[in-house]
Amino acid sequence: MRFEKFTKGTFVPLALICLLLAGSAAGASGSLPEIAGWSCGELRSTEFDAVSGNQGSWQERDYRTPSGVRIKATLMAGKGPGKLRVPQAGTDSSDGAYGAGSSYRVLTIEGAGAILEIHPLLGHSLAADLGDATLTVESDSYGLDSDEFLEAAGIILRTL
Repeated sequence: MRFEKFTKGTFVPLALICLLLAGSAAGASGSLPEIAGWSCGELRSTEFDAVSGNQGSWQERDYRTPSGVRIKATLMAGKGPGKLRVPQAGTDSSDGAYGAGSSYRVLTIEGAGAILEIHPLLGHSLAADLGDATLTVESDSYGLDSDEFLEAAGIILRTL
């Protein structure tokens, strides 16, 4: 086909197909789900649109587990947020003698490399590398056990 024969009749359908494919690729990492048995807040979603094109997406949802643990989950995907780089699993650390008492652990959860932070006053947070996206899960529930937090984070990861 010569360029002169490339008309609006061919261009518009091709452009629509490209837009649909781009849209499905942007959402390839899934969406923060509703979880059966949990109280699930409204899904808040934002696309990172720029002059240079779509740079990714951001989603956030608040959850409450059946045992009452409050969880905030954030899912970020695309070039804008970039890729989470997780150190080698098994690394444990703390913020030292001059810190606020936080401890850090690098682990694998549901097949994803993740960094777990536990702060005595602020609670638990987990950042997991999903390859094409990053999931962060946070909880400020007082007296939360790390195993209970990791179990809740694992449920979210399994449902993505």
